[in-house]
Amino acid sequence: MDLQHASGIYKSLRLPNATILQSPKGQGVSTATAALYEYTLLRLPRKPLRLIEAGSGSGVLAIMLKQANPAWEVCGLEIQPHLYALACENAAKLELDVDFILEDLRLHVSAQKYHCIVANPPWQKLDSGISSPFPERAISRSELYCTLPDMLRFCDRNLLSGAAAFLLYPASRKNELIKLLPETSLELSECRNADRLSLIYHIIKG
Repeated sequence: MDLQHASGIYKSLRLPNATILQSPKGQGVSTATAALYEYTLLRLPRKPLRLIEAGSGSGVLAIMLKQANPAWEVCGLEIQPHLYALACENAAKLELDVDFILEDLRLHVSAQKYHCIVANPPWQKLDSGISSPFPERAISRSELYCTLPDMLRFCDRNLLSGAAAFLLYPASRKNELIKLLPETSLELSECRNADRLSLIYHIIKG
């Protein structure tokens, strides 16, 4: 079902315990996103910790993680103002304490480092493939404002020592990611299939 909103028509995503509004021109929730959610729940202890979703969009994954474990301090980082506003609205309607931040990932430095970073980042390299005609979707899919090196540097400077990042990238970019890691204090711990084309890269901060 689509819902009329003050700034346009949003799609409603029905979850087991909630309905969340999404932008129809953005990057929707996929089976790979669901796999990232399940992987995060499986790998993290159910005790208080600080977790951030980098590139949170309408807030779906961050909200689901907060619902699954209220003890976690969950926040989301988003560069697109209308998606940031939508995420804030979604969390407020569900009365969930999820802190969304409107900021460029390339500039973000947290005063308190995180126990975990989760992200389904833009995966399509610039000048490769067909770019979406919708700016919102193009920003979510293509590396216009967040390249793979940008994401690794973000994780390196914002993770606690020994903490983890769970990143969703195509399997085809595995060799590139491995080559970039020595430029950081990050190490690849595990790769797990998310779908037939994507891997969850489990990265540890040294």
